[in-house]
Amino acid sequence: MMLYEEGHFGLDDPIGEYIPELKNLKVFKGGTVEKPEVVDAVRPVTIKHLLTHTSGITYGWENSPSAQLYKNAKLDDSLSLQEFVSKLGKLPLVHQPGEKWDYGYSVDLLGRLVEVVSSKTFENFLEQRIFVPLGMKDTGFYVSDEKRSRLAKVYRRLGDGKMEVVRRTV
Repeated sequence: MMLYEEGHFGLDDPIGEYIPELKNLKVFKGGTVEKPEVVDAVRPVTIKHLLTHTSGITYGWENSPSAQLYKNAKLDDSLSLQEFVSKLGKLPLVHQPGEKWDYGYSVDLLGRLVEVVSSKTFENFLEQRIFVPLGMKDTGFYVSDEKRSRLAKVYRRLGDGKMEVVRRTV
């Protein structure tokens, strides 16, 4: 929102103006994973749609052919937001932009928007514009080896009511 307040973009701006891979998106209408039926989006996805989770972009949690397309794309294996957006731009939306609310990768796309309009990686933008000015010296995307012991333990409840520590993968 800092970048919005500075006038870098408007809330009703189509995201495709900033991220070309997100222009001319299609919407899943039916069919199968192997042969999806798609139609043109009736309106472009705007920044407001991304902020309000009404973009038509999903996490792919539901059990449907369109959700399977998202799972098959292995979006979470992307090594950068640019690679992530490149994959996502090839997938159909699960509904028309602005039609309904659905949690999805919209906030990830906003991270890429930050990169494009600031000319910095998302991580560097947060570090320089938020973490350092606020004195958040222990905040970041990764935990260094020397700080791992400071991570709080996470527990899960077992079927018998007892608790066990969840093994960290960080």
